[in-house]
Amino acid sequence: MSDLLAYREFKLGVPIWDISDDDCDSPLIRTLFTILSVTPLKTSLLNNYDSFYDYSAARYNGDPNARCGRGDILIFVSDSDDNSFIAIDMFEEATDSMNLIGIEICAPQTCADEIAGIMQSIRSSAEVSTALLDGNLGLREDLAIDNFPRLVPNHDTEVLQHAQVYRGGSLIHATKRIGDVNQAEFETNLAGSSLVTEDTIRQKAQIIGTQIFQVTDAIWCIRRPSYQNCSYLVLTSKGPVLIDAGMASDGRDIDLALAKLNLSHSDIRAILLTHWHNDHAAGAAEIQARSGAPVYCHVLDKPNLTRVTSHNGFRGWLANHIPEWGIFVLFIGLLGEAVPRAVESPEVVCDSDTILEGFTVIETPGHTPGHISFYYAPEKALFAGDALAVIGERIRFMARPVTPDHEAARDSMIRCLSMDIEVLCPGHRHPLTQNCQQRCDEMLQYIKSGGRWPILG
Repeated sequence: MSDLLAYREFKLGVPIWDISDDDCDSPLIRTLFTILSVTPLKTSLLNNYDSFYDYSAARYNGDPNARCGRGDILIFVSDSDDNSFIAIDMFEEATDSMNLIGIEICAPQTCADEIAGIMQSIRSSAEVSTALLDGNLGLREDLAIDNFPRLVPNHDTEVLQHAQVYRGGSLIHATKRIGDVNQAEFETNLAGSSLVTEDTIRQKAQIIGTQIFQVTDAIWCIRRPSYQNCSYLVLTSKGPVLIDAGMASDGRDIDLALAKLNLSHSDIRAILLTHWHNDHAAGAAEIQARSGAPVYCHVLDKPNLTRVTSHNGFRGWLANHIPEWGIFVLFIGLLGEAVPRAVESPEVVCDSDTILEGFTVIETPGHTPGHISFYYAPEKALFAGDALAVIGERIRFMARPVTPDHEAARDSMIRCLSMDIEVLCPGHRHPLTQNCQQRCDEMLQYIKSGGRWPILG
């Protein structure tokens, strides 16, 4: 084994939905895979199941296709270095309202700083997380295949944790349940498995900063991994329309999107704000000044956008000294109760108003009193802001602690989900473009039936 000093180890626990869009697959996790030359799984563990709960239950009911069960650990070994790996501990800690995933990494010192930065980004985007640890944690010894199966805590009991080891995108070693009591190890080399060649090893990650990607022919998403918040540029027949102005008060993330699309600030026809919070509106004043475009908002959020509500004294001083990064951006606004720079003379809109003949205003209070959403009829797209969440291709509530008026928020969700939607563009994580109406109907039925609102959404 190589000298331990040549490696650093990291361990982090986050809610499952903060890293997992589908089978441990998110941009930040894919970045970690790229840096460590790890080939992702060739097929999704969720192919036959609608949720983690479903295939976890199937695993424990004896379904051999449900390879991953509650408490199990997936170990992805680097294709170029036997001592480097990413281990994902499924359901490291399970409660009624939250399931934590454990991420454990052993990385060479040559890329340890890069790994640390990504782990910090994952941690900052999680509503709840355990502390980030890095150093010599003994992970390689702890995760040795000889240590499995092993008992791990789960609720008020213990369960047997099995391990699956992957390389080159294929399962190469696993522990398997035989009957109810006997445990045996087996090794299997799947047909067609191959290691990554040296020519494809270790491409540098390009998605640590702002991500800009196309949602439809007309809609582009501007996403910041540090807080997973999204703004959108809509290319309309009358020119580009910006929906939410980003979390950087200097507008730099919107600048990147304009440059990618070969647009200038003067091309922007309108700036539509779903609400005043800094992760959605911090850049509004700067983009307004550069573009000359009108800013549209609800009357109840206007005082925060024009800084009428801003705090002076210690709260104001503290808000001005918090960095514009990750979840800290939200705290800037909550402490100061205003955006960092005042928007000049925003246009006030109300329910059913139409902007530029294409965007219909929908009042969706709950997250803030003046929260609004925008329905763009040509694409049947709803820009929902923080009226709802999309997590793992499913529609969810926003977290309860950031939703002051729960009853108003429920009513707002019912109104949104009752619309004819083919593209759902939330304020965080990822847009929903597949089976959108079906997912809307599912969540609508859940809300109308009195479904529980988990504390983290």
